[in-house]
Amino acid sequence: MFIVKIHDSENSGNIISVVDKEIINKEIVEGNKILDLTSDFYKGEEMDEETTLNFIKKASHLNVVGEKIVTLLKKIGYVEETMKIANVPFAQIILNN
Repeated sequence: MFIVKIHDSENSGNIISVVDKEIINKEIVEGNKILDLTSDFYKGEEMDEETTLNFIKKASHLNVVGEKIVTLLKKIGYVEETMKIANVPFAQIILNN
């Protein structure tokens, strides 16, 4: 399961954030790098894989955090490179829909 938040933007299309359910509401810290998953930017609705993918396919921009969502997006070709903080993978993706 994933936590999905849709941010509508008139200028740049839909920005969708997706976080693995297990790590939502946590701060991931490594040195001076922080992924703050407690912020409202990430607080959305719980969704299964199929529903999450349906929203992702309509997005202009993606911000994804967590092993499960990054692995899923690698499988379907949306992600090639990722970054990590404290071994938690994340990616920011601009899509050409």
